[in-house]
Amino acid sequence: MRLNGKNFSSYDILGERYSLPYGGECEHPTEERILMNATILFATRGYDGTTTKMIGKAAGVTDGALYRHFSGKKVLWNAVVEHTVQLYRLYHERLAAAIADEDDFENAVNTIFEEPMLMRNGFTAFAFALIINEQVSNPLAGKTFCESFLDYSIALHKGFFDKFVERGVVNAFDTELMATTFVCTVNMGIDLAVQRILGREVRLDFAECLERLKAHILQIAVI
Repeated sequence: MRLNGKNFSSYDILGERYSLPYGGECEHPTEERILMNATILFATRGYDGTTTKMIGKAAGVTDGALYRHFSGKKVLWNAVVEHTVQLYRLYHERLAAAIADEDDFENAVNTIFEEPMLMRNGFTAFAFALIINEQVSNPLAGKTFCESFLDYSIALHKGFFDKFVERGVVNAFDTELMATTFVCTVNMGIDLAVQRILGREVRLDFAECLERLKAHILQIAVI
């Protein structure tokens, strides 16, 4: 799919291809194409502003072909959300693996703050932004945002900070507040990435925001 002159592929943030939305090698390329185009349209136009006819046209399939794979708009929306959650958890699995054996707090913090900047895949940004932007108006998006984009992510980062505080290698600090601030900043950066892809002016520098937050955490935590 092309949007604003940019190509989107089904390669995730790890650079590994897998089927949408089930995982593993893709056995249904038409279904994958429909789901990818639906994700980007839902992210840019919202659930209410997107029709199955728009999705079929963007995916290059007939109405009949679309309904053979997804029986309706709600079913397709549910599949898009399911896949987005898989992407989000995959991102965190990569992060957890990267810092699992790290004993140096500063090195681990650097890794945590570098990871969002490595998330260059445009499709992934649209998938995440879809949940962030639709959380207020769509019940499923709201539930997903609270459970995955907030609770799950904040708990993972808080657990990381707690590990170092409990070992006494850093000063005690409000780990939940820091984890929440970091996660919310990353969520904001995801939406900014989409705005840039759409060709809109973005004045806020996401990388600078992360650098300032990282410096603050290291300043209050490092003994």
